[in-house]
Amino acid sequence: MSSDKNAARGLWRHPPLSDADAATRVRVALMDEPIVALEPVSLIAVKDLIDALEKTATIMLVTCDPQPAAQCPDPVAFPDRGERIEAASTELLFTSPQPPRARHTITGWLV
Repeated sequence: MSSDKNAARGLWRHPPLSDADAATRVRVALMDEPIVALEPVSLIAVKDLIDALEKTATIMLVTCDPQPAAQCPDPVAFPDRGERIEAASTELLFTSPQPPRARHTITGWLV
């Protein structure tokens, strides 16, 4: 299979970055569902990488699952249909979201 076909199937993987590489070279990290369906060892490795990156880089983590987002450093934004609905500290957004759409999604009720 070509790498294009693998990428379309979600099988393409990025070359690994060490914590040192991440801390010195990466300024913006876009992570699309970085911890979905990972076994525990890989999950810990990705979380360690995120922790290393947050010291020097801007991280944009895209996820449909509020649990990983709730563990992110501040601030957190909630977008809907391409528009930022709310942006707040992680604690505030996940304990008392204001817009109804954010509140329903974060509490698990999609409307």
